Amino acid sequence: MDRREFLVLGGTALAGGVVLGALIDAKCNREIDPLETLLLKDFLTYGEDSSIDRQNISGLLFDIEAKEDPKSSRIWETKGRAVNIGNGYYLTAYHVVEPKSGSKEVMRMIPQSRRGYVVNDARTFELASFDKTIDLALLKAPVEKAEGKAVVHLGPWELKEGNLVSTFTRFTGRPKQADYNFELQGVDFYDKDGKMRVGRLYLPAGSLLFQVEGSVLPYKEEEIKKIPGSGFVPAQNANFSSMINYNGDSGAPVFVQLRDGKYALVGIVTSGVQIEHSIKTPGHPLGYDATAQIGTIFAHRDSIERLIKAYNPDVTKQNLK
Repeated sequence: MDRREFLVLGGTALAGGVVLGALIDAKCNREIDPLETLLLKDFLTYGEDSSIDRQNISGLLFDIEAKEDPKSSRIWETKGRAVNIGNGYYLTAYHVVEPKSGSKEVMRMIPQSRRGYVVNDARTFELASFDKTIDLALLKAPVEKAEGKAVVHLGPWELKEGNLVSTFTRFTGRPKQADYNFELQGVDFYDKDGKMRVGRLYLPAGSLLFQVEGSVLPYKEEEIKKIPGSGFVPAQNANFSSMINYNGDSGAPVFVQLRDGKYALVGIVTSGVQIEHSIKTPGHPLGYDATAQIGTIFAHRDSIERLIKAYNPDVTKQNLK
């Protein structure tokens, strides 16, 4: 496996290996579309030009919206996020799209760039595959033309403690003329008497792409399990980071920052771990005077790869054309 270097904020490697988990909905007996196989194989192939510029992340970001009844006049409500990987395939957290027994709830996806507008390009989708254990889902939406090319590639590295990771949200409206670059200082997640740099909130001048940055932390399962509502995912399937998250962020893609200033996709947000601490955030682009300190649990790249390969085992075959 190619082990390109990360931009690391001082830290040591996490101990232990990755333990393979059981996938719940592999759907291996279906007839597999060759273009789907090419797309997913391309998504899992990381080469010299596979990193992504910050500004190009915007087009990957989608919201998943829902309402209880398709005939209802109620507005659509945001359930979570999704990331477009190409050809109408998307990744999200499973709990965002989990069907409710007896419910008439309907869902759709919209590009985050169209949030708040009259949406003509809302996309219906189906649940292609999922894994409840790691809280991951693969979605499929109709496309006019399939080409077998991914629009983003899954990074090949196992994350280490201290790696800088980020989530992004595409705002709508008018860009600000000045940077918002705010350092978040908080409490150590495992020691309430300790202080730590949580991360930063960053919105460059002239941009509508809001970045929440944090660093990978040790994943102490027994400590996290004690926190009510943590949405615990076993450490062999996920990473824990100091990134804060907001309501509706489940399913958002997680990117690692590389040394050349570019990014690679390495995870999907599944839940948050809130501790009893609030951080003042003056000038916040969303108008929040303060934010709760909430660490982010995200399904890591190995979990994503296992989901893809279980859904479409043909991606492991050689000499696909």
